[in-house]
Amino acid sequence: MKKTNVIITGGTGFTGKFVVRKFIDDPDFDVSLLVRDEQKAADLGFCRAGAQIYTGSFEEKKRLEAAFQGKEILVNIASLGFGHCPAILAAAKTANISKAVFVSTTSVFTKLNPASKSIRLAAEKSISESGMAYTIVRPTMIYGTKDDRNICRLIKYMSKFRILPVAGSGNSLLQPVFVEDLASAIYEIVKQKKFDSKAYNISGKTVCTFNELVDTISKLLSKKVVKVHVPLRPMIILFGFYEKISARPKIKAEQLIRLNEDKAFSYEDAGRDFGYAPQALEEVLRREIDDIFGQ
Repeated sequence: MKKTNVIITGGTGFTGKFVVRKFIDDPDFDVSLLVRDEQKAADLGFCRAGAQIYTGSFEEKKRLEAAFQGKEILVNIASLGFGHCPAILAAAKTANISKAVFVSTTSVFTKLNPASKSIRLAAEKSISESGMAYTIVRPTMIYGTKDDRNICRLIKYMSKFRILPVAGSGNSLLQPVFVEDLASAIYEIVKQKKFDSKAYNISGKTVCTFNELVDTISKLLSKKVVKVHVPLRPMIILFGFYEKISARPKIKAEQLIRLNEDKAFSYEDAGRDFGYAPQALEEVLRREIDDIFGQ
């Protein structure tokens, strides 16, 4: 049986690692990766598992086209927020790749106007006008395992301290998605050939407020953590100043504002069209806490 040649970008990133493993474990696929750091791909075991590794960046046209040549399907996990979409689409066209999955984000629905929002929306528009058979997935906040950059940080903070400052009411809705569930969604789209020129919101099973998220983590840690609510406006001013004096701020004012937006999105279309069925938040958090603390 002829294998399907898949080229994956962003395969050594947090989400990408899980996606690549899905395809490597399926004998129906020949897997290729475009990476900046070949050693990182080797450290993750992708070379031993038989993945073809191409080194290069989206700025290197010849390397990009060489990586895409002879591939049937593109799985673009690399961020669309840096303006590389035109180069990716041009290379795919040159290589005659006619099917693709692109990972965007539900942050395109924010009422704020960060620069990345307009770049991502322009990228989605370019994809829809490209003539390719495509699917765009828009995950909510991605979490899971000790490597995540979102809920993992909250868990670690709460494990050390008994007081948690909360900017605003904490009553805005969240629907974080487990990274394994997102990877499964991307894999199933390709496996089932669901290139129907649509965009799907990929969210978690559980909708909760930030307050409820904190309470759930507190319960799983068996530790009482007191939430201290602070008016949002002073916190925005404070963290705006912090951003100016810090070379690498851990929290930005924009993140505080986003935290006070509702970020719950239905995954009904994904469930109907390719069987997407995410896991419950509390159960995943339990495993994440075990992973963080080596239990």
